[in-house]
Amino acid sequence: MVMVVGGWICFLGTAFVIVGLLALVSRLHAIWFSRRLAAAPRWACSPDARGRLPRYVMVTGVTAPGPRGPARSPGFDLDCVWYSSEVVRVGPDGDESRSVFRDRSDGLIGVADQTGRAVVDVGRLAASTSIGGELVTRCSDNTSTLPIPYRAGYGIERLQRAGRVPAGRRGILGYDLKLQEACLEPDRPITVLGRPRRLRDGSLLLQARGLAVSPETPDRWLALTREDAAAGGPLSRMIPIGLGIFAVGAAVVAVGVSLS
Repeated sequence: MVMVVGGWICFLGTAFVIVGLLALVSRLHAIWFSRRLAAAPRWACSPDARGRLPRYVMVTGVTAPGPRGPARSPGFDLDCVWYSSEVVRVGPDGDESRSVFRDRSDGLIGVADQTGRAVVDVGRLAASTSIGGELVTRCSDNTSTLPIPYRAGYGIERLQRAGRVPAGRRGILGYDLKLQEACLEPDRPITVLGRPRRLRDGSLLLQARGLAVSPETPDRWLALTREDAAAGGPLSRMIPIGLGIFAVGAAVVAVGVSLS
């Protein structure tokens, strides 16, 4: 019995250490990222800059079409500068077994201010996080329900009329179709942190590697990141507490072993 109690105390201590380590990693990342935000020069979208480019710059403006012009999402026909659309089969048990349609626009979008337009490569960021947060409009449709938002003739029905998606099968062995669509619409406020490169026409390109985006202003983005760093402090203190609890549990286990 003593050994069982000691084992549970060790388990509790280990849980404290794991939570503390996760909080510490999150806090260190927030501190590192806040320093990068603070150090990055704030440039206009069409900067009059010469010489060597800095490693990172920050630009603020509104979303705009990229070099290939405006886009429209295939399912809901929304005006956008970037979209990602996928239709999957949903079996009777709710299992999303296979993708039957996938489409994603070019990863190059524009960010515009009063000076002009910069080009931003959101391709890699979009693939991993769907760009994320308040910047993106999300729409969904399922052949067993009405599309959200509901617009007659849109969603899966529109893709089926265009021959891009097959009809769902009903019955015991049938399946439904589920559409998930994310769109980045034009004229959305956006701040971008990225690695700059000059294009042949002299315009600015922020590359995909190391790119970060936010709907906030630069000052607000930096303040929120610093708040995240400060919030992780108390939880990271769980590491020494957990180690102490684990040591107590180990001692109890040792006592149990000696008594057995």
